[in-house]
Amino acid sequence: MLQLVISSLTQPGLSIVTVLRNSIPNQMLIRAAAVLACFTGIVDPLIAFAIIGPEALEQGSAPFVIALIQIVAILLTAVAIFRIGAMFGGQGDFNGALKVSVWYGLVSIIPSVLILIFQASGSGAAPVVQLFVLIWMLFILSSFIKVLHGFQSLFMTALGVIGASFVIGIAILMILASLGILQPGTM
Repeated sequence: MLQLVISSLTQPGLSIVTVLRNSIPNQMLIRAAAVLACFTGIVDPLIAFAIIGPEALEQGSAPFVIALIQIVAILLTAVAIFRIGAMFGGQGDFNGALKVSVWYGLVSIIPSVLILIFQASGSGAAPVVQLFVLIWMLFILSSFIKVLHGFQSLFMTALGVIGASFVIGIAILMILASLGILQPGTM
């Protein structure tokens, strides 16, 4: 399993084929998402603490709230990968999109820990590492989606991921603002 995770970081297109070929029921994928979300509920506050400092913990939520948000994000990501890919002629199914979403979350743990280490060390290279990781993870997600949906161009898939992320992000901000959760000037 660890070898497949590492392979996903170096050869994402080939490794996701192995993940997609495995017949994993949705219930098992949702359980894996829950475990991943719990882990993220612990790691995310540590990363925030390393980047922002002690005030990040004062402003942050309890780990179970972060975990709940993370599991909802994994499921919504799977829906977005499935629906948006289908809009552009993709051939992937929801089970495959859920596999991609959960597997991407699992694979992203290693770069998250790398960022945490660089931030905690106080290295001046931390922002460069963060930018590199962001670009690399975009490449990995785009590769996963390209394979899932049978798209031809990795570049166009990456542009689709960026565009969809932008539109979805704006929509989420508008919903949060209309619900009064996001106050003006808090971003």
